[in-house]
Amino acid sequence: MRYFELVVTIFLIIFVVLLVLSQVLARNLFFFTFEHFDSISRLLAFDAAMLGAIFATRNSKHLNIDNLINFFKSPKKIYIRLIILLWCLFMTGALFLLSVELVLSAYNFNDRYLGTYPLWLIQLILPYVFLSMFVSNLALLINDIAMKMRT
Repeated sequence: MRYFELVVTIFLIIFVVLLVLSQVLARNLFFFTFEHFDSISRLLAFDAAMLGAIFATRNSKHLNIDNLINFFKSPKKIYIRLIILLWCLFMTGALFLLSVELVLSAYNFNDRYLGTYPLWLIQLILPYVFLSMFVSNLALLINDIAMKMRT
């Protein structure tokens, strides 16, 4: 699954670069624009960024809010880390539920993107990203609790 996500992300980035390059060339050389390329490239760049957030969270390379841990003495570090992981679990779980509600709302109201494409299909990346982050943080929390129980 990770390999598939990486391939999709690379494809999205290359596709966005090609869309933007073609739009710039069309504007500057031929004095016209492709009607929806700007909005499509923004949406695809957002999707690539969300997939990048999954990779960063999985590898603990995300914004290190846990740098706060370094200011505490060794025995308290594990408890601060557990509190931070619990907070991350709460936030990613809440964002997952909200994003599912967003997708269901777009589906129920038959919202369309660019007048043609079902918006809920485009928004499906949001629940996937937040669920993936939730599972990654849950795994980190379980690992930390297991390490604490061993010592």
